[in-house]
Amino acid sequence: MLDAVLNLFGGGVLGGIVGLAGTWLKAREERAKMELEQQHQKDMRQIDLQEMQAEADLKLRQTETEFAGKKAIAETEAEAAMDVAASQALTASYQHDKATYGIRFVDAIRGLMRPVITIYLLGILSLIAWKLYGIDAIASIDAQTAWKLFSDVVRDATFLAVTAVTWWFGSRPNSRASGRGR
Repeated sequence: MLDAVLNLFGGGVLGGIVGLAGTWLKAREERAKMELEQQHQKDMRQIDLQEMQAEADLKLRQTETEFAGKKAIAETEAEAAMDVAASQALTASYQHDKATYGIRFVDAIRGLMRPVITIYLLGILSLIAWKLYGIDAIASIDAQTAWKLFSDVVRDATFLAVTAVTWWFGSRPNSRASGRGR
């Protein structure tokens, strides 16, 4: 009888238990396999994101480099255009200086106008500076204000002198360079 009960239980129950254990083991294995696949997909997405970030960084650097190059070209072209404009203005000034009216007296006055104005302005500023130098002795204004006025006039006189000397002697072609000195 014990044999019959064991056979009955052994066949059906043991088979059911083994079947359930097998199903449970298979499900556990499939779950582990799915977790591995999900982890793999997650890792692959992470790698894709890193690649996309690297591509975006590269594109950004490329765009910045292209922009810097275009900016440098534009600045160079703008400087060249300004140089051309300055050169044209200087050439026009030379042509204006060469223009004559055919009347010697008018041409002489016209030719002396710039140097006379330059000398006049420098003379006026020198006179003002000389007067300001003595103001603090008169004590009509405080010494600090007098010194400020004096230094402003000296700075302006220096600016005018440098501008005049540069204009009259530095930017004019000499007779050899223009071909008239032979």
